[in-house]
Amino acid sequence: MQRSSVKLQISLLDLNFSIEGPEPLARTTWDYLSKEIIPYLLRRSFSTKVENERETELKQEETKIEKENFDQQLWESYKKKYPKTRVATTTFFAYYLKHFKNKPEFSLKDLKLCYESINLPLSAKYPQEVWDAIYKYNFIEKGAEKGLYRITEKGEQYVEAMGQDNERARQDLNLRPTD
Repeated sequence: MQRSSVKLQISLLDLNFSIEGPEPLARTTWDYLSKEIIPYLLRRSFSTKVENERETELKQEETKIEKENFDQQLWESYKKKYPKTRVATTTFFAYYLKHFKNKPEFSLKDLKLCYESINLPLSAKYPQEVWDAIYKYNFIEKGAEKGLYRITEKGEQYVEAMGQDNERARQDLNLRPTD
């Protein structure tokens, strides 16, 4: 006596199941798949989909925040001057804060905001860069209150010479570290 053969084909998500064999075996396999495997795959697929949607929403929010905080004027000035070192960048931001934001004295937090507002990576050593600008190059000096700084005349001349093709203008400033 021949048993009847059954063939089931199931497509679910990105998976294809094919069950072929005697009817009792196919039925047992189908019962197991429908009670154990398929619900698990659906839960997993749904939770992954929800997580992916949430990640996408978070990325969109971050992009929106970055765009809202992006300072176009600072970016354009930065591109024009294009400081080549971290100390030069710090000095440029001090110049920008004084001349464009009417902030003659600034804090480390103000510098950090400048970096963030044009999406530049912030060095973990940026306080050291301020100290180098103060003590090695004399581009920045301590402000009237603790924790505040201001750009010096030499620092302003340095920034104004940035971006110029005239290398002599930079050399005239004697930009070697002070002893």
